[in-house]
Amino acid sequence: MSKPSIRPSQVSLTGGIGVRASASVSFKSHQDYVRFGTITNPKRFWPSWRAEHPGYEGAEISIYSGYIVNGAFDPLNFQKRDFILDSFGHNESGANITAKDTLKLASNDRSKAPRKSSGLISADITNTETSITLTPSGVGDSEYPLSGWGRLGDEVVSFTRASGSDVCTIVRAAYNTLADTHSINDVFQLCLYYSDTISNIQYDLLVNYSGVSAAVIPKAEWDNEAGLFLPGLYQALITSPTGVSSLLKELGETAPNYMFWDERTNLINMIAIKPPPTTALVLTAESNLLKGKTSITDKTDMRISTVIVNFGQLDPTKELDEASNYRQGHVRFNPNANTTYNDIEKYKVINSRWINNDNRVAAVRLAARFGRRFADTPREIKFALDAKDSDVWTGAPLFINSDLIVDKVTKERYNMPVQVLSVGESQSYNYTALEYEYGVELPEDLGSEN
Repeated sequence: MSKPSIRPSQVSLTGGIGVRASASVSFKSHQDYVRFGTITNPKRFWPSWRAEHPGYEGAEISIYSGYIVNGAFDPLNFQKRDFILDSFGHNESGANITAKDTLKLASNDRSKAPRKSSGLISADITNTETSITLTPSGVGDSEYPLSGWGRLGDEVVSFTRASGSDVCTIVRAAYNTLADTHSINDVFQLCLYYSDTISNIQYDLLVNYSGVSAAVIPKAEWDNEAGLFLPGLYQALITSPTGVSSLLKELGETAPNYMFWDERTNLINMIAIKPPPTTALVLTAESNLLKGKTSITDKTDMRISTVIVNFGQLDPTKELDEASNYRQGHVRFNPNANTTYNDIEKYKVINSRWINNDNRVAAVRLAARFGRRFADTPREIKFALDAKDSDVWTGAPLFINSDLIVDKVTKERYNMPVQVLSVGESQSYNYTALEYEYGVELPEDLGSEN
């Protein structure tokens, strides 16, 4: 086996699951007399493996990196990283596998919420009828709860049914949709309704709709983070199967947070966008940063001067980017940012189905979080550390002190706050971090940090 090539996960501060960690491993052809009997041609091993495991995709694998001491393997000297198999290929020389972290299970092409319904209405209905019968027989119990929300064409209805029955009693034209005629064999799509905390919604999407193991989600930590920085309930009716990754991206914007796979703990972390800590580890050019490995780049595309939040969705069957489909809007404009940056405005527009008409405080909070976090152009800093400092990992807040970083007033070195976005390993540990500033509170923020 060749040395695995591991690409680290990368945090996306704009919400969602960011860039997933991945691994690629190459193997030489070899014989395995125990597994496949007496194979005289070593080139048959990997074809035989592929023939025995056609459904390898999604299988769990672990990669250990570390050191052999005195010719013996000791797990204490190795770092274990868990992945799921994604693809496989082989040739006369051997084979190659690629794998990705567990968040691959939430990809839009693998996981959707709600799941696609297969129940069809058994006859044409007018725009006034209040009952439908579903086919095929038995689909009521197999796919639909005893009550809930359903979609027929562009109409949303509420429904109830008796256990063991395929007959649904429906209330027409819900959620500002219009009652309409529908034809035999039209799909009755079960809708997914949430009114819950952000941590519970994200947990449900990952565990129950993506098949992510609950063991890799530190739920108590998620609940604590949400309770402290993203309180309250978020509500939405999702009327058609939607990729889970896209839904997590929406939630990461609506309740400003980001998720990432921690390769060292093999857990999914969920962190709110919030004010930076006042104390953290300080890394200096003299004591920690490897010489010649530090560079700084302005990320002008990340600055935000104006945040526009549209909320209070009217019709859940329409596209999210239809601004006219929201009852309310909140605008956060930072005039100081435009003064500093030559009146060049940078907008962030969020159309949120998750914030209902009575939850303006959530709209104000999200505008303030993004507006303050990216009020100024943040700097990306890349640097390298050796093994003695390698406890610093993805997601960690730090202070960096270097001659490349000076105060805008004094022009002297200072401790610049940063967030680590990714960590890669080669001969050294290579880091990408982003400046962790937080702009002043504006009058329209209405005490959003309280």
